[in-house]
Amino acid sequence: MNITRRKLIGAGIIVAAAGFAGWRFKRSTVEEAVIIIIKGRLDYLKLEETGIRTFARELAERNAINPGKLRATSALGSLYMSLSRSTTHTFLGKALLHGEERVTTLYLLSSDFFRNGADVSKVVNYVRYYDPTFACGNPFARLSTSTD
Repeated sequence: MNITRRKLIGAGIIVAAAGFAGWRFKRSTVEEAVIIIIKGRLDYLKLEETGIRTFARELAERNAINPGKLRATSALGSLYMSLSRSTTHTFLGKALLHGEERVTTLYLLSSDFFRNGADVSKVVNYVRYYDPTFACGNPFARLSTSTD
């Protein structure tokens, strides 16, 4: 096999890119990914920053969503957001969209968004991690005032 300078440089670039990707993945966290997803998907809402971080930490602790996939999302960073928007009709795009919807749905159910009537003009505050088995944890529940 004849090794040329062009092949050597190409191999060096590939090794450097793989090393950089590995380094980014090693430094990535689930919390960062959740924050990227929430801010990207719910950019039309006024979100409380502390609440987003608290939710991200609690979601990471519960391992409700595959941490490897979320860390990969975090490693891609801003590239992820452009990728998820540009590939919505492909298999990858649909998979990304499904994961994003799970995260954003959990966040909105864990916040006061629905309790405030889904009013996009109000600041969305994180209340507590949504647990459907918790009594009175349903954000759609309304107190009955009738005395039948």
